[in-house]
Amino acid sequence: MNLTHKQKELLIALKNVLVYGDTKLNTVGMDYTKVKAKKQVLFLMAGAIQSYSEAVLKLLEPPVVYDKAAEVIFRSMMETIINLNYIYSEKTQIKALCFMIYSSEEKIDFAKKHQKFMLKRPQWQLAFGPNLKPADWDEFIDNENKTMVLAEKHFKKKLVNKFQRNLAKRAKEADVYLEKKGKLKQGNSLEHQYFLYYKHFSQLAHLTMPGLEQFINKKDNSKWTYVIDGNGDDLERVCFVTFGLYLDFLRFFLKEYGIYNKEEWGNHLKELKRISRTTSEI
Repeated sequence: MNLTHKQKELLIALKNVLVYGDTKLNTVGMDYTKVKAKKQVLFLMAGAIQSYSEAVLKLLEPPVVYDKAAEVIFRSMMETIINLNYIYSEKTQIKALCFMIYSSEEKIDFAKKHQKFMLKRPQWQLAFGPNLKPADWDEFIDNENKTMVLAEKHFKKKLVNKFQRNLAKRAKEADVYLEKKGKLKQGNSLEHQYFLYYKHFSQLAHLTMPGLEQFINKKDNSKWTYVIDGNGDDLERVCFVTFGLYLDFLRFFLKEYGIYNKEEWGNHLKELKRISRTTSEI
């Protein structure tokens, strides 16, 4: 694949900022017994964003560009960003705590469904980890319920079933928070990014007809051919949005953990802006 000079520079710049971010993240250690819920969630999300961003880079590096798979990963990154901003959309720790409890709720939901299916198909081999039979799930479910009860007792707050299930509504709530502070604009609107990226890339993630059609080229009404791999333009598109999202997240993380260096971070932003202004010459 022949890449333009701009596209080659973009890949190098993305790799450099990911190396920088990885180095900074590895200087942070967290004693979860001494850190509040918001920063605990942020710490966990940073690991996911770092891993997913590196995966996007790998998928975009020639000789083959897997732009569509990269977009599916970017969709998950966008969901994480929406969740983070939703959690930080108020001064208290309540949304972070509800997010943590939501994890137990999801585990219980999975366990009950798996248990129910075991009962439906007793002749099938449906072991899941240490759970060999339906009754084995009871202890797991009981432990998760106890965790939620203890959390509510410790924090003296109602946390169960309090996390906003709808991602679009979480994005809207985060925007409302920014608007009240007079800081909402198109560039940081999560509701805008939800529709621009998350909903669009959901077509590929779920492989609905619009998603499936991105793997074909319709030459005429009767002739379809496959388009499995992306090209330089696809690389450029996905690389730019990943770079921007990662850079914004990294700044937020570094500030929260008190290790932000404006000059270091700013050098990567300058490089992104410089490349975006260059022409696409071979």
